[in-house]
Amino acid sequence: MGLIEFHSFSNAWFWLCMISLWAFASQVFLGLPYHHLKLASRHNPERKTVLVQAAHLNAQRLLWGYRPFPKPLVAGLGSFFITFWGVVAFSYSVEPLQALFFLFVPALPTLYLRWLLVLWIVKTPPKFDELFEKIKSIRFWTLVSSITTIFVSTFWGVFFLKNGLAI
Repeated sequence: MGLIEFHSFSNAWFWLCMISLWAFASQVFLGLPYHHLKLASRHNPERKTVLVQAAHLNAQRLLWGYRPFPKPLVAGLGSFFITFWGVVAFSYSVEPLQALFFLFVPALPTLYLRWLLVLWIVKTPPKFDELFEKIKSIRFWTLVSSITTIFVSTFWGVFFLKNGLAI
């Protein structure tokens, strides 16, 4: 047990995972890199239809295995699991659970926005300009979430845990 270090916030692997997660989340939407969308909106109008078709195909592919669940049940179980996880992680000062909480829980709103984008694309195949505006909006909120998450987890790891002020 001495070989495994559980000090997550001082571990380079934790920060590498966090930065990689948010970098990927802010650059790739439905399998399409953001810079391809941006280039198509500025310089390559012939690529617009190809990118819209690719987004539509990827959205349909994501829905192939989807079976609708009762939404209140999913929301209730998800809320219970996240609350239980947070209480155990922060009340009992379990640093690996705190690190995983900071890593995954802030990504949930971004995943929800992406899911709404998938449903919107499948319901009504959009024009490129509409799609690009929605993706820009999701990218903005992803960047806000990533900056906030990295700041809060850094603050928590450095200030509270290193100074012994944790709950």
